Amino acid sequence: MERDRVRLAELLHVASRLPAAERESFLARAEPRRPDLRAEVLSLASHDLGCTELAAAGVGEVPRTGPWVLLEPLGEAPPARLFRARRRAAPGRRAVLAVLDAPGAAASIAAALDRQARGQAELDHPRLARLVEAASPDGRWVHAAFDELDGIPLAQLCDALRLPVPERMRLVEDAAHVVAHAHARGVCPLGLLPWSVLATWAGGAPRAALLVFDPWPLLAVLDPDARPRPDVLAALETSAPEALRGEPRGAHTDVFALGALAFELATGTLPLGLRELVGRRSLREELRLASTVRAPLASERLAALGPEAGPAAAARGTTVRGLARELRGSLDSLLARAMDPDPRGRPASAADLADQLARWRDARPAGRRALESVQRLARRLGRGRRE
Repeated sequence: MERDRVRLAELLHVASRLPAAERESFLARAEPRRPDLRAEVLSLASHDLGCTELAAAGVGEVPRTGPWVLLEPLGEAPPARLFRARRRAAPGRRAVLAVLDAPGAAASIAAALDRQARGQAELDHPRLARLVEAASPDGRWVHAAFDELDGIPLAQLCDALRLPVPERMRLVEDAAHVVAHAHARGVCPLGLLPWSVLATWAGGAPRAALLVFDPWPLLAVLDPDARPRPDVLAALETSAPEALRGEPRGAHTDVFALGALAFELATGTLPLGLRELVGRRSLREELRLASTVRAPLASERLAALGPEAGPAAAARGTTVRGLARELRGSLDSLLARAMDPDPRGRPASAADLADQLARWRDARPAGRRALESVQRLARRLGRGRRE
C-alpha cells in the first residue's frame, strides 16, 4: 500500500541514522503493532552507507581535501552542508563535518570558528557535540569538525514517533537544560538554528542534543541582495529580532530560538511562514521583515495552515480540533513569551523556560491526559485490526 511505502521511507530515514543497537527499540516505539514493517526497516537500514566512503558524484562540488574523508550526507546546514566523516590518518576517529563554500572569506571564517573551538574545552555534557577544529585547506572551502554524534533533526524524530505535543515539549525542556549547561560554562550565546538542535535515541527514549557553535560568522558569505533559499529563511524565523538587527546577543537570544523550536514542534510549521513566500524578496528584505514582525499565536498559525493542518495534527496523534485545543490558552501564552520581540519579556534563562514548560505539562487537566491515552490506544488497536 502507498501508505506503507511512505511510512517505510519515513522510518528508514530515521533508523539508518541511529546506532544499529538502538534501531529496534526505536521501531518498537514507533510501530508497536507492525512487526513486518519493523523487520523491513531493519533489513534496509543494515545496508546503509554509514561506513562507506562517498563517491564523488554523491557530494557534488564538495572536495575531499584536508584530513577528512566524507562518509554520509546528514543534511543542509545553511549556508553549510553536514556530513558524517572520518579522519584520513585515523580511520577510527569519526566526526560530524560542516562544509562551507566561502571564496574570499574562507580563511577569516575558519579562524573565527577555530577560536570558538578553543573556547569549548570546558564543555563536558554528553549531548553537546563540541566544535573540535575548523580549517580552510584550500582557501575556498571551510571544514568545521564536531564531536561524533548519532543525531537527526529533532522534528523528524518526533514525527516518526507520532509524539503528542506534551512529549514534544518535554524534548524542548531537555534541549533547554543542555543549553543552560553550555551557558553556565561560559559558552553563550549558542546561536541556535533549526539544524543544530538534534535528537538522539538511547535507552529506548529520545533525547535532545546540540551542535555547539555560533553560526553568525558563516552568514557573512550570504549575498544580502540575493533571493534566499528556504533553509536560510528557516534560520531567520528562529533567530531573535535583536540578532537580526545586529544588536548585542546573549542568553535571551537562545531563549527565543528555543521558543521558535517549541513552536515548530507544536504546530508543524515555523512562526512566520517565510518559506511559503520563497523567492519573492531579497535576503536584506527578509531580514528586515523577520526582525520587525511579531509571530502569531501558535493556535492562529495552525488555523492559517488550511488543509496542511490535518497531517500536522495526525503526526501529533490527534485531530485538528484536538491540536487547536491543546495550543489555545496557556501554551499559546508560554510560546508567545518565549518569542517576545523584547528580550525583557522572555523567560530569564533557558533553565527558566524549561521550568515553565514543565509546569505547563503538569498543569494540563488530568481528564484530558486520560482521554488522550485512551484515544491513542484506540487508534493503535484500530490500525492493528485493519492490518
